[in-house]
Amino acid sequence: MEFVPRAGWGARPPKSRRAMSPANVTHFFLHHAAATYPSGKAAMQSIQRFHQDSRGWADYAYNWGVWDDGTIFEGRGWGAQGGHTKGWNSRAVAVCYMGDGSKPVPHAALDAILTVADAADRHFGRNLVRQGHRDVGSTSCPGDWLYGWLCDAMIRPVAPVQPAPSVTTPGDTVVSSQGISERPSPIPNVRDGWRKHMARMEWLRER
Repeated sequence: MEFVPRAGWGARPPKSRRAMSPANVTHFFLHHAAATYPSGKAAMQSIQRFHQDSRGWADYAYNWGVWDDGTIFEGRGWGAQGGHTKGWNSRAVAVCYMGDGSKPVPHAALDAILTVADAADRHFGRNLVRQGHRDVGSTSCPGDWLYGWLCDAMIRPVAPVQPAPSVTTPGDTVVSSQGISERPSPIPNVRDGWRKHMARMEWLRER
């Protein structure tokens, strides 16, 4: 899995930059470009041009971009507020799959998306709520196929733990397991494999 910084894909300088306040970040959003590009570098350059020249935005809108082969491209990074999800940009970060999420997405790209999502949790020191763009806006983004994968792999609810019966022995104090909170984590650990990526991806944690 390769990481490409802004200089590596030929990023233009941002027109402006607004710092992200880490304490405000609660969400992680998945987007797609809904287009086909010849390479990840070409995708980043094309999307940035569109965002800056046609949309009039400050920069490439997303914090990170992911290409088919699993390469992760630095967009605005962790430190700058994005322009990706209306109403959420001051309290969320986003990754964009630079392809069409209505069609099957290569496994390498899916692993890279999971790597960025886990890095976001670690960088901001909390489990961020993971959602697709369509969850908070009137859009089909990130595409039906990719959104279905997102729901299955990243935000599947954890089944509640059934309380065990109380066990007593002579002289013991009775303690019912029903008195112990069993609230599951909102973000389950889904794959052991993708967490192992983080041992090789410390650059994401620090940027």
